[in-house]
Amino acid sequence: MHLQWLLYGLFLWCCSCASPWLAAAEQKQQIQQVCQISGQPCLDALEPELTGVKKGSLYWYELTLYKLDSLFELQKDDELFMLTSQLVADQQLAQKGPAHFRARLYIYFAKLLYKNKNTQASAYYLQQATTLLASLHQADFNPLTMVQLINVQMYTNSNDEQGYAALQDLARQYRKSKDPVFLYELYNNLGHYSHRLKLLHESVAHRKNALAAIEGTTQRARLAEANYNLARILAYTGQWAQTLPHLRQAEQLYLAEGYAVVHNLAILHQAEALWHTGQQDQARQQYHKVQLALVPDYAQVHLSRIQALLGIIEPELLPAKAANKILR
Repeated sequence: MHLQWLLYGLFLWCCSCASPWLAAAEQKQQIQQVCQISGQPCLDALEPELTGVKKGSLYWYELTLYKLDSLFELQKDDELFMLTSQLVADQQLAQKGPAHFRARLYIYFAKLLYKNKNTQASAYYLQQATTLLASLHQADFNPLTMVQLINVQMYTNSNDEQGYAALQDLARQYRKSKDPVFLYELYNNLGHYSHRLKLLHESVAHRKNALAAIEGTTQRARLAEANYNLARILAYTGQWAQTLPHLRQAEQLYLAEGYAVVHNLAILHQAEALWHTGQQDQARQQYHKVQLALVPDYAQVHLSRIQALLGIIEPELLPAKAANKILR
């Protein structure tokens, strides 16, 4: 009997010791699940977690990478530039990080430098990222890493035809892949490259494949992006009636996930599509839902075009600023 009570006490002690560990593991899993799906809920969950994590630990790098990814997806470019600048400046912290962390850090920093027309510094950090990705690719072949490598080349002086051909080779090689995220990123980048090469009808096909790859998954942010990108290329090819349902779907998903900038752009582009489908009154009503202060620099040219189309004059607006668009 004494032995039974002793064993019971030992069991309770083990449970009490395990409880904090289990709670921490559960919290970590919850954050991983949220951050792999959507941006704003990820940021909301990260802030309190980051304050209690040792800076420079593996878990800190994991959480910080989630933060970088979320800021990029949400187009919070000012916050992202501030954070990447701080991380890059802290060379000891940056260099100690895992290779995949450093590669993504340098990619984001380079893309923002490119946006700000600091092309020399952008090229330097893109080269750093390319070297790291190539090393990762050699150490453990991963087709998604290859897609990331080819994506980086869009911000260099590399040949677009070569990048497009390399992605097409990957598409043929992995046509039977069951990985929806890989297939989405593959076809999304094929859509980027074909658009840059003015192969618009091929770009439509790739955007449709990207949407098909991610539909039926929990990747709501990517689903929103897939609908938005497909809508934009359909607009470029004059398929306005087909554009509207995808913009509406993107608007709803971006609103639900807290993507304020692209949610606003989805509203703006619906006004243009409504006009081209003969719904002029609805187009003007749609336009007045747009938050002008949220329209980013790179989209000012679209805003001006749509205002002219609808006959709308906004005298209080400042002249549009030139900016390079970041392909996300």
